[in-house]
Amino acid sequence: AAIARKEVLQEKLSLLSENGAKAEFAQFDAQAMLGLIDEYADAAMPFSPVEFHLSSRNRLVEDLRMRINAAQSGSRECLAPGAPTPPRHAGPRGAFRATQRGSGGD
Repeated sequence: AAIARKEVLQEKLSLLSENGAKAEFAQFDAQAMLGLIDEYADAAMPFSPVEFHLSSRNRLVEDLRMRINAAQSGSRECLAPGAPTPPRHAGPRGAFRATQRGSGGD
């Protein structure tokens, strides 16, 4: 039941936040998103430091919470185009495929 709850919360957060890309919400919606983030944080398992930057927990908890809070406070530091952000959706296999394509492996 705990795994199913985590998966449902992850899917809901992913859909509502456009997979962590959307950070600007109306005040009421932002508060609801922050509550949903808290629920997901409680349900998600911690990741090792090596895996954390690639994890859904990082994308949908740490990054998204920071970006929603920044948007709500009017700070644009975290939302500025071109601002450095951790890699998204790149797992070891995705990185391998990109390396293969870049080296003429396709």
